[in-house]
Amino acid sequence: MSNTIQIKRSTGTNTPSSLSAGELGYSEASDKLFIGLAGGSVQPIAGQGAFLRSDTNDTLSGNLIITGNLTVNGSTTTVSSNTVAVGDNIIVLNSDETGTPSQNAGFEVERGTSDNAILQFNESDDGFEALIGSASAPFKASNLTLTGNAVVTGTTDLNGNTTVDAGTISLDATTNLNIDNSNTSNGITIGTATSGVPINIGHGTSEVTVGDNLTVSGDLTLTGSLGGSGALSGTTLTSSTAVVPNANDGATLGTASLGFADLFLADGGTVKLGNDQDVVLTHVHNTGILIGTNRQIQFRDSALKILSSADGQLDIDADTEIEMTTPLVEISADATIGDDLTLKSDASVLGFGADTEITLTHVHNTGLLLNGTSRLQFGDSGSYVHQSADGVLDLVSDTEIELNATTIDINGATDMSGALTVGGAFTSIGIDDNCTAERLQLADTSIEIMASGVTLSGYASGTSTLDKFVIDGGTF
Repeated sequence: MSNTIQIKRSTGTNTPSSLSAGELGYSEASDKLFIGLAGGSVQPIAGQGAFLRSDTNDTLSGNLIITGNLTVNGSTTTVSSNTVAVGDNIIVLNSDETGTPSQNAGFEVERGTSDNAILQFNESDDGFEALIGSASAPFKASNLTLTGNAVVTGTTDLNGNTTVDAGTISLDATTNLNIDNSNTSNGITIGTATSGVPINIGHGTSEVTVGDNLTVSGDLTLTGSLGGSGALSGTTLTSSTAVVPNANDGATLGTASLGFADLFLADGGTVKLGNDQDVVLTHVHNTGILIGTNRQIQFRDSALKILSSADGQLDIDADTEIEMTTPLVEISADATIGDDLTLKSDASVLGFGADTEITLTHVHNTGLLLNGTSRLQFGDSGSYVHQSADGVLDLVSDTEIELNATTIDINGATDMSGALTVGGAFTSIGIDDNCTAERLQLADTSIEIMASGVTLSGYASGTSTLDKFVIDGGTF
Protein backbone atom coordinates (compact mmCIF):
# COMPACT_ATOMS: atom_id res chain seq x y z
CA MET A 1 0.00 0.00 0.00
CA SER A 2 1.40 3.34 -1.15
CA ASN A 3 1.73 6.30 1.19
CA THR A 4 -0.18 9.54 0.61
CA ILE A 5 1.61 12.84 1.10
CA GLN A 6 -0.82 15.65 1.68
CA ILE A 7 -0.08 19.39 1.30
CA LYS A 8 -2.01 22.45 2.27
CA ARG A 9 -4.95 23.16 -0.01
CA SER A 10 -7.77 25.66 -0.23
CA THR A 11 -11.03 25.87 -2.17
CA GLY A 12 -11.77 29.54 -1.46
CA THR A 13 -8.44 31.39 -1.47
CA ASN A 14 -6.65 32.09 -4.76
CA THR A 15 -3.22 32.62 -3.17
CA PRO A 16 -2.06 31.37 0.29
CA SER A 17 -1.43 34.20 2.66
CA SER A 18 1.75 32.56 4.01
CA LEU A 19 3.78 29.33 3.68
CA SER A 20 6.87 28.15 5.56
CA ALA A 21 10.10 27.85 3.65
CA GLY A 22 9.78 24.80 1.37
CA GLU A 23 6.13 24.25 2.28
CA LEU A 24 3.73 23.52 -0.62
CA GLY A 25 0.18 24.80 -1.02
CA TYR A 26 -2.49 24.30 -3.68
CA SER A 27 -5.48 26.51 -4.43
CA GLU A 28 -8.45 24.92 -6.18
CA ALA A 29 -9.88 28.40 -6.68
CA SER A 30 -6.97 29.54 -8.88
CA ASP A 31 -5.76 26.05 -9.94
CA LYS A 32 -2.18 26.92 -8.98
CA LEU A 33 0.57 25.27 -6.86
CA PHE A 34 2.58 27.54 -4.52
CA ILE A 35 5.79 27.13 -2.44
CA GLY A 36 6.89 29.11 0.54
CA LEU A 37 10.17 31.00 0.30
CA ALA A 38 12.58 32.11 3.00
CA GLY A 39 11.26 35.20 4.63
CA GLY A 40 7.61 34.06 4.40
CA SER A 41 6.77 35.08 0.80
CA VAL A 42 4.73 32.81 -1.52
CA GLN A 43 5.74 31.88 -5.11
CA PRO A 44 3.53 30.08 -7.70
CA ILE A 45 5.39 27.11 -9.21
CA ALA A 46 2.76 25.26 -11.26
CA GLY A 47 -0.81 25.30 -12.42
CA GLN A 48 -2.98 27.13 -15.01
CA GLY A 49 -1.57 30.55 -15.91
CA ALA A 50 1.46 30.18 -13.71
CA PHE A 51 3.73 29.31 -16.65
CA LEU A 52 3.29 29.24 -20.44
CA ARG A 53 3.74 25.96 -22.23
CA SER A 54 5.48 25.77 -25.60
CA ASP A 55 4.13 22.46 -26.74
CA THR A 56 0.51 23.56 -27.08
CA ASN A 57 -1.71 26.62 -27.15
CA ASP A 58 -1.87 28.28 -23.78
CA THR A 59 -3.75 31.19 -22.24
CA LEU A 60 -2.29 33.67 -19.80
CA SER A 61 -5.07 35.27 -17.78
CA GLY A 62 -2.88 37.67 -15.88
CA ASN A 63 -0.30 40.26 -16.90
CA LEU A 64 2.81 39.18 -18.81
CA ILE A 65 6.01 41.13 -18.38
CA ILE A 66 8.89 40.30 -20.71
CA THR A 67 12.19 41.82 -19.65
CA GLY A 68 13.99 40.53 -22.75
CA ASN A 69 13.16 40.66 -26.45
CA LEU A 70 9.97 39.19 -27.89
CA THR A 71 10.25 37.56 -31.29
CA VAL A 72 7.12 36.31 -33.07
CA ASN A 73 7.89 34.05 -36.03
CA GLY A 74 4.29 33.34 -37.00
CA SER A 75 2.59 34.96 -39.95
CA THR A 76 -0.16 36.63 -37.96
CA THR A 77 -0.08 38.46 -34.64
CA THR A 78 -3.49 39.37 -33.20
CA VAL A 79 -3.95 41.85 -30.37
CA SER A 80 -7.50 41.87 -29.04
CA SER A 81 -6.99 44.51 -26.35
CA ASN A 82 -8.60 47.97 -26.68
CA THR A 83 -5.42 49.86 -25.77
CA VAL A 84 -1.90 49.11 -27.01
CA ALA A 85 0.90 51.10 -25.39
CA VAL A 86 4.21 51.00 -27.24
CA GLY A 87 7.25 52.54 -25.64
CA ASP A 88 9.32 52.57 -28.84
CA ASN A 89 9.26 55.86 -30.79
CA ILE A 90 9.64 54.11 -34.13
CA ILE A 91 7.44 51.28 -35.45
CA VAL A 92 9.09 49.73 -38.49
CA LEU A 93 6.82 48.31 -41.19
CA ASN A 94 8.08 46.13 -44.05
CA SER A 95 11.14 45.35 -41.98
CA ASP A 96 11.92 42.42 -44.28
CA GLU A 97 12.29 44.70 -47.28
CA THR A 98 15.93 44.55 -48.44
CA GLY A 99 16.04 45.56 -52.13
CA THR A 100 14.18 48.18 -54.15
CA PRO A 101 11.00 49.02 -52.22
CA SER A 102 7.83 47.70 -53.88
CA GLN A 103 5.39 47.21 -51.01
CA ASN A 104 3.06 49.88 -49.68
CA ALA A 105 2.96 50.11 -45.91
CA GLY A 106 0.59 51.70 -43.47
CA PHE A 107 -2.38 51.19 -41.21
CA GLU A 108 -5.76 49.70 -42.08
CA VAL A 109 -9.00 50.21 -40.10
CA GLU A 110 -11.55 47.44 -40.15
CA ARG A 111 -15.00 48.98 -40.80
CA GLY A 112 -17.27 45.94 -40.85
CA THR A 113 -19.64 46.02 -43.81
CA SER A 114 -18.06 49.23 -45.15
CA ASP A 115 -14.78 49.51 -47.00
CA ASN A 116 -11.78 49.59 -44.73
CA ALA A 117 -9.92 52.84 -44.23
CA ILE A 118 -6.20 52.85 -45.03
CA LEU A 119 -3.41 55.31 -44.25
CA GLN A 120 -0.29 54.14 -46.04
CA PHE A 121 2.89 55.13 -47.80
CA ASN A 122 2.48 54.60 -51.54
CA GLU A 123 5.78 53.50 -53.08
CA SER A 124 4.69 54.27 -56.64
CA ASP A 125 3.72 57.87 -55.77
CA ASP A 126 6.46 58.18 -53.18
CA GLY A 127 4.10 59.72 -50.64
CA PHE A 128 1.51 59.05 -47.98
CA GLU A 129 -2.12 58.61 -48.96
CA ALA A 130 -5.48 58.05 -47.30
CA LEU A 131 -7.91 55.56 -48.83
CA ILE A 132 -11.37 54.19 -48.25
CA GLY A 133 -11.20 50.91 -50.08
CA SER A 134 -9.33 51.83 -53.29
CA ALA A 135 -10.69 55.41 -53.48
CA SER A 136 -8.98 58.48 -52.07
CA ALA A 137 -10.27 59.57 -48.70
CA PRO A 138 -10.30 63.12 -47.25
CA PHE A 139 -7.72 63.87 -44.63
CA LYS A 140 -9.35 65.70 -41.75
CA ALA A 141 -7.67 67.32 -38.76
CA SER A 142 -8.72 70.00 -36.30
CA ASN A 143 -5.15 71.29 -36.28
CA LEU A 144 -2.54 70.44 -38.95
CA THR A 145 1.01 71.77 -38.77
CA LEU A 146 3.25 71.50 -41.86
CA THR A 147 6.89 72.42 -41.38
CA GLY A 148 8.02 71.44 -44.87
CA ASN A 149 6.64 71.47 -48.37
CA ALA A 150 3.15 70.07 -49.05
CA VAL A 151 2.28 68.78 -52.52
CA VAL A 152 -1.44 68.13 -53.09
CA THR A 153 -2.33 66.25 -56.26
CA GLY A 154 -5.97 65.61 -55.40
CA THR A 155 -8.76 67.37 -53.53
CA THR A 156 -8.06 68.81 -50.08
CA ASP A 157 -11.04 69.40 -47.81
CA LEU A 158 -10.11 71.63 -44.85
CA ASN A 159 -12.84 71.91 -42.21
CA GLY A 160 -10.60 73.50 -39.63
CA ASN A 161 -7.90 76.16 -39.54
CA THR A 162 -4.69 75.94 -41.61
CA THR A 163 -1.72 77.91 -40.26
CA VAL A 164 1.57 78.32 -42.12
CA ASP A 165 4.16 79.92 -39.82
CA ALA A 166 7.04 79.65 -42.25
CA GLY A 167 7.73 78.83 -45.84
CA THR A 168 5.53 79.29 -48.87
CA ILE A 169 2.26 77.73 -49.99
CA SER A 170 2.49 77.12 -53.74
CA LEU A 171 -0.71 76.22 -55.58
CA ASP A 172 0.11 75.14 -59.11
CA ALA A 173 -2.53 73.72 -61.41
CA THR A 174 -2.59 72.93 -65.10
CA THR A 175 -6.34 73.67 -65.18
CA ASN A 176 -8.49 75.97 -63.05
CA LEU A 177 -7.57 76.56 -59.40
CA ASN A 178 -10.79 77.05 -57.41
CA ILE A 179 -11.06 78.46 -53.88
CA ASP A 180 -14.73 78.26 -52.99
CA ASN A 181 -17.03 78.37 -50.00
CA SER A 182 -20.63 77.34 -50.54
CA ASN A 183 -21.62 78.51 -47.05
CA THR A 184 -22.96 82.03 -47.70
CA SER A 185 -22.97 82.91 -43.99
CA ASN A 186 -19.18 82.60 -43.92
CA GLY A 187 -16.55 83.48 -46.48
CA ILE A 188 -12.94 83.34 -47.62
CA THR A 189 -10.46 85.41 -45.64
CA ILE A 190 -6.93 86.29 -46.84
CA GLY A 191 -4.41 88.35 -44.84
CA THR A 192 -6.32 89.51 -41.75
CA ALA A 193 -3.33 90.20 -39.48
CA THR A 194 -3.43 93.42 -37.45
CA SER A 195 -0.33 94.78 -39.21
CA GLY A 196 0.24 95.39 -42.88
CA VAL A 197 0.34 92.15 -44.86
CA PRO A 198 1.49 92.34 -48.51
CA ILE A 199 -0.82 90.26 -50.74
CA ASN A 200 0.16 89.79 -54.37
CA ILE A 201 -2.34 88.53 -56.95
CA GLY A 202 -1.38 88.01 -60.57
CA HIS A 203 1.67 88.92 -62.64
CA GLY A 204 2.46 92.01 -64.63
CA THR A 205 0.97 90.36 -67.71
CA SER A 206 -1.86 88.53 -65.92
CA GLU A 207 -5.53 89.50 -65.84
CA VAL A 208 -7.38 89.23 -62.53
CA THR A 209 -11.16 89.13 -62.78
CA VAL A 210 -13.47 89.66 -59.77
CA GLY A 211 -16.84 88.23 -60.73
CA ASP A 212 -18.77 89.69 -57.79
CA ASN A 213 -18.79 92.85 -55.70
CA LEU A 214 -15.40 94.01 -54.40
CA THR A 215 -15.27 95.90 -51.12
CA VAL A 216 -12.01 97.63 -50.09
CA SER A 217 -12.14 98.79 -46.46
CA GLY A 218 -8.63 100.27 -46.52
CA ASP A 219 -6.65 102.29 -49.04
CA LEU A 220 -6.69 101.27 -52.72
CA THR A 221 -3.43 102.05 -54.52
CA LEU A 222 -3.37 101.88 -58.32
CA THR A 223 -0.15 101.92 -60.33
CA GLY A 224 -2.02 101.30 -63.56
CA SER A 225 -5.31 102.44 -65.03
CA LEU A 226 -8.75 101.90 -63.54
CA GLY A 227 -11.14 101.03 -66.34
CA GLY A 228 -14.42 99.30 -67.00
CA SER A 229 -18.11 100.16 -66.97
CA GLY A 230 -18.92 99.06 -63.44
CA ALA A 231 -19.17 101.10 -60.25
CA LEU A 232 -16.36 101.85 -57.78
CA SER A 233 -17.75 101.97 -54.25
CA GLY A 234 -16.07 102.86 -50.98
CA THR A 235 -15.50 105.61 -48.42
CA THR A 236 -12.10 107.00 -49.46
CA LEU A 237 -10.26 106.92 -52.82
CA THR A 238 -6.59 107.87 -52.46
CA SER A 239 -4.26 108.85 -55.30
CA SER A 240 -0.60 109.89 -54.96
CA THR A 241 -0.70 112.13 -58.06
CA ALA A 242 -4.00 112.71 -59.85
CA VAL A 243 -7.37 111.13 -60.65
CA VAL A 244 -8.01 111.85 -64.33
CA PRO A 245 -10.51 110.81 -67.01
CA ASN A 246 -9.45 108.77 -70.00
CA ALA A 247 -9.57 111.87 -72.21
CA ASN A 248 -10.10 115.64 -72.00
CA ASP A 249 -13.79 116.32 -71.25
CA GLY A 250 -14.19 112.53 -71.12
CA ALA A 251 -15.92 111.98 -67.75
CA THR A 252 -18.03 113.67 -65.09
CA LEU A 253 -18.10 113.62 -61.31
CA GLY A 254 -21.52 112.33 -60.30
CA THR A 255 -24.69 112.23 -62.39
CA ALA A 256 -28.02 114.05 -62.48
CA SER A 257 -29.46 111.55 -60.00
CA LEU A 258 -26.29 110.58 -58.07
CA GLY A 259 -24.38 113.61 -56.91
CA PHE A 260 -21.48 113.96 -54.50
CA ALA A 261 -22.20 115.35 -51.02
CA ASP A 262 -19.08 117.38 -50.23
CA LEU A 263 -15.82 118.49 -51.87
CA PHE A 264 -12.78 119.04 -49.61
CA LEU A 265 -9.71 121.00 -50.76
CA ALA A 266 -6.56 121.68 -48.74
CA ASP A 267 -5.26 125.16 -47.84
CA GLY A 268 -4.50 126.99 -51.07
CA GLY A 269 -6.47 124.48 -53.15
CA THR A 270 -7.69 125.62 -56.55
CA VAL A 271 -10.53 124.81 -58.94
CA LYS A 272 -9.36 125.39 -62.50
CA LEU A 273 -11.95 125.72 -65.27
CA GLY A 274 -11.55 125.64 -69.03
CA ASN A 275 -9.25 123.78 -71.44
CA ASP A 276 -6.55 126.39 -70.74
CA GLN A 277 -7.61 126.93 -67.11
CA ASP A 278 -8.55 130.54 -67.87
CA VAL A 279 -10.79 130.75 -64.78
CA VAL A 280 -9.26 129.78 -61.43
CA LEU A 281 -10.93 129.67 -58.01
CA THR A 282 -8.30 129.68 -55.24
CA HIS A 283 -8.79 129.03 -51.54
CA VAL A 284 -7.24 131.77 -49.38
CA HIS A 285 -6.53 130.33 -45.93
CA ASN A 286 -8.91 131.60 -43.24
CA THR A 287 -10.13 134.25 -45.69
CA GLY A 288 -12.27 133.00 -48.55
CA ILE A 289 -12.26 132.23 -52.27
CA LEU A 290 -10.21 134.24 -54.80
CA ILE A 291 -11.32 134.51 -58.44
CA GLY A 292 -8.79 135.68 -61.02
CA THR A 293 -8.42 139.26 -62.26
CA ASN A 294 -11.37 140.59 -64.31
CA ARG A 295 -13.18 137.25 -64.04
CA GLN A 296 -16.93 137.26 -63.45
CA ILE A 297 -19.46 135.29 -61.48
CA GLN A 298 -22.54 135.36 -63.70
CA PHE A 299 -26.17 134.66 -62.85
CA ARG A 300 -28.69 133.47 -65.45
CA ASP A 301 -26.90 135.34 -68.27
CA SER A 302 -23.92 137.60 -68.90
CA ALA A 303 -25.84 140.76 -67.88
CA LEU A 304 -26.13 139.67 -64.24
CA LYS A 305 -22.66 139.41 -62.74
CA ILE A 306 -20.21 140.23 -59.95
CA LEU A 307 -16.70 141.24 -60.94
CA SER A 308 -13.74 143.49 -60.17
CA SER A 309 -13.37 145.77 -63.20
CA ALA A 310 -10.43 147.62 -61.64
CA ASP A 311 -8.09 147.24 -58.69
CA GLY A 312 -9.94 148.16 -55.50
CA GLN A 313 -13.35 148.18 -57.19
CA LEU A 314 -16.15 145.60 -56.92
CA ASP A 315 -18.97 145.76 -59.46
CA ILE A 316 -22.45 144.26 -59.14
CA ASP A 317 -24.19 144.54 -62.49
CA ALA A 318 -27.79 143.87 -63.50
CA ASP A 319 -29.69 144.85 -66.63
CA THR A 320 -33.00 145.38 -64.76
CA GLU A 321 -32.92 145.36 -60.96
CA ILE A 322 -30.79 144.43 -57.94
CA GLU A 323 -32.96 143.37 -55.02
CA MET A 324 -31.58 142.82 -51.51
CA THR A 325 -33.94 141.06 -49.08
CA THR A 326 -32.50 141.12 -45.59
CA PRO A 327 -33.37 142.50 -42.16
CA LEU A 328 -30.28 144.73 -42.27
CA VAL A 329 -27.95 146.18 -44.94
CA GLU A 330 -24.83 147.82 -43.49
CA ILE A 331 -22.56 150.03 -45.61
CA SER A 332 -19.42 151.12 -43.75
CA ALA A 333 -18.21 153.60 -46.39
CA ASP A 334 -19.59 156.33 -48.62
CA ALA A 335 -22.43 155.25 -50.91
CA THR A 336 -23.31 156.89 -54.22
CA ILE A 337 -26.72 156.25 -55.79
CA GLY A 338 -27.04 157.35 -59.38
CA ASP A 339 -30.83 157.28 -59.53
CA ASP A 340 -33.90 156.90 -57.29
CA LEU A 341 -33.76 155.41 -53.79
CA THR A 342 -37.01 153.81 -52.66
CA LEU A 343 -37.78 152.52 -49.17
CA LYS A 344 -40.78 150.21 -49.59
CA SER A 345 -41.62 149.60 -45.93
CA ASP A 346 -44.46 151.71 -44.44
CA ALA A 347 -42.30 152.16 -41.34
CA SER A 348 -38.91 152.66 -43.00
CA VAL A 349 -36.21 154.20 -40.79
CA LEU A 350 -33.05 156.04 -41.78
CA GLY A 351 -30.57 155.85 -38.94
CA PHE A 352 -27.56 158.16 -38.55
CA GLY A 353 -24.51 157.84 -36.32
CA ALA A 354 -22.39 154.97 -34.98
CA ASP A 355 -25.09 154.19 -32.41
CA THR A 356 -27.95 155.39 -34.64
CA GLU A 357 -28.78 158.21 -32.23
CA ILE A 358 -30.50 160.18 -35.04
CA THR A 359 -33.39 158.53 -36.89
CA LEU A 360 -35.73 159.64 -39.64
CA THR A 361 -38.84 157.47 -39.70
CA HIS A 362 -41.48 157.17 -42.39
CA VAL A 363 -44.99 157.63 -40.90
CA HIS A 364 -47.47 155.94 -43.24
CA ASN A 365 -49.57 158.43 -45.24
CA THR A 366 -48.32 161.26 -42.97
CA GLY A 367 -44.69 162.22 -43.43
CA LEU A 368 -41.23 161.86 -41.92
CA LEU A 369 -40.55 161.84 -38.16
CA LEU A 370 -37.26 163.19 -36.71
CA ASN A 371 -36.70 161.52 -33.35
CA GLY A 372 -36.66 163.31 -29.95
CA THR A 373 -35.03 166.77 -29.82
CA SER A 374 -32.85 166.08 -32.85
CA ARG A 375 -32.26 169.10 -35.11
CA LEU A 376 -32.65 169.54 -38.83
CA GLN A 377 -29.82 172.00 -39.52
CA PHE A 378 -29.28 174.27 -42.54
CA GLY A 379 -25.86 175.63 -43.55
CA ASP A 380 -24.36 175.31 -40.11
CA SER A 381 -25.34 174.58 -36.53
CA GLY A 382 -26.78 178.11 -36.12
CA SER A 383 -29.80 177.54 -38.37
CA TYR A 384 -32.08 174.61 -37.55
CA VAL A 385 -35.56 173.33 -36.85
CA HIS A 386 -36.18 171.11 -33.84
CA GLN A 387 -38.58 170.20 -31.03
CA SER A 388 -37.18 171.76 -27.89
CA ALA A 389 -39.96 170.28 -25.74
CA ASP A 390 -43.09 168.25 -26.16
CA GLY A 391 -45.46 170.30 -28.35
CA VAL A 392 -42.87 173.07 -28.99
CA LEU A 393 -41.34 173.46 -32.49
CA ASP A 394 -38.39 175.84 -32.75
CA LEU A 395 -37.31 177.61 -35.94
CA VAL A 396 -33.85 178.94 -35.06
CA SER A 397 -31.38 181.12 -36.98
CA ASP A 398 -28.36 182.98 -35.70
CA THR A 399 -29.05 185.91 -38.11
CA GLU A 400 -32.39 186.04 -39.86
CA ILE A 401 -35.44 183.92 -40.65
CA GLU A 402 -37.13 184.96 -43.89
CA LEU A 403 -40.63 183.80 -44.80
CA ASN A 404 -41.55 184.31 -48.46
CA ALA A 405 -45.22 183.65 -49.25
CA THR A 406 -48.32 185.43 -50.57
CA THR A 407 -50.02 184.94 -47.23
CA ILE A 408 -48.60 183.89 -43.87
CA ASP A 409 -51.37 182.72 -41.62
CA ILE A 410 -50.62 182.39 -37.89
CA ASN A 411 -53.58 180.82 -36.12
CA GLY A 412 -52.28 180.94 -32.59
CA ALA A 413 -50.83 183.45 -30.17
CA THR A 414 -47.51 184.93 -31.26
CA ASP A 415 -44.78 185.72 -28.70
CA MET A 416 -42.00 188.00 -30.01
CA SER A 417 -39.12 188.81 -27.70
CA GLY A 418 -37.32 191.05 -30.21
CA ALA A 419 -38.10 193.90 -32.57
CA LEU A 420 -40.77 193.55 -35.24
CA THR A 421 -39.92 195.00 -38.64
CA VAL A 422 -42.65 195.07 -41.31
CA GLY A 423 -41.50 195.80 -44.84
CA GLY A 424 -44.99 196.04 -46.37
CA ALA A 425 -48.48 196.97 -45.32
CA PHE A 426 -49.35 196.17 -41.71
CA THR A 427 -52.98 195.72 -40.64
CA SER A 428 -53.78 195.36 -36.98
CA ILE A 429 -57.04 194.55 -35.33
CA GLY A 430 -55.84 196.07 -32.10
CA ILE A 431 -52.74 196.89 -30.10
CA ASP A 432 -52.97 196.92 -26.32
CA ASP A 433 -50.18 197.08 -23.78
CA ASN A 434 -52.47 195.08 -21.53
CA CYS A 435 -53.63 192.75 -24.27
CA THR A 436 -55.30 189.42 -24.15
CA ALA A 437 -54.10 186.35 -25.98
CA GLU A 438 -55.68 187.54 -29.23
CA ARG A 439 -53.57 190.71 -29.44
CA LEU A 440 -49.96 191.69 -29.97
CA GLN A 441 -48.34 192.71 -26.69
CA LEU A 442 -45.84 195.57 -26.70
CA ALA A 443 -43.39 195.51 -23.83
CA ASP A 444 -41.60 198.74 -24.69
CA THR A 445 -42.93 202.23 -23.94
CA SER A 446 -42.79 203.19 -27.58
CA ILE A 447 -44.02 201.67 -30.85
CA GLU A 448 -42.24 202.45 -34.09
CA ILE A 449 -43.78 201.47 -37.41
CA MET A 450 -41.33 202.58 -40.03
CA ALA A 451 -43.31 201.95 -43.19
CA SER A 452 -45.93 203.80 -45.28
CA GLY A 453 -49.46 202.61 -45.74
CA VAL A 454 -49.97 201.50 -42.14
CA THR A 455 -53.50 201.72 -40.84
CA LEU A 456 -54.18 202.01 -37.12
CA SER A 457 -57.63 201.60 -35.64
CA GLY A 458 -59.21 200.95 -32.27
CA TYR A 459 -56.23 201.94 -30.12
CA ALA A 460 -56.76 202.74 -26.42
CA SER A 461 -53.88 203.69 -24.13
CA GLY A 462 -55.26 201.89 -21.13
CA THR A 463 -53.37 202.64 -17.92
CA SER A 464 -49.91 202.84 -19.48
CA THR A 465 -48.26 205.98 -20.78
CA LEU A 466 -47.11 205.88 -24.37
CA ASP A 467 -44.17 208.19 -24.80
CA LYS A 468 -44.27 208.36 -28.54
CA PHE A 469 -45.89 206.80 -31.60
CA VAL A 470 -43.94 207.26 -34.82
CA ILE A 471 -45.33 206.66 -38.32
CA ASP A 472 -43.06 207.47 -41.29
CA GLY A 473 -40.95 209.70 -39.13
CA GLY A 474 -43.87 211.60 -37.62
CA THR A 475 -44.42 211.53 -33.90
CA PHE A 476 -47.71 211.57 -31.99
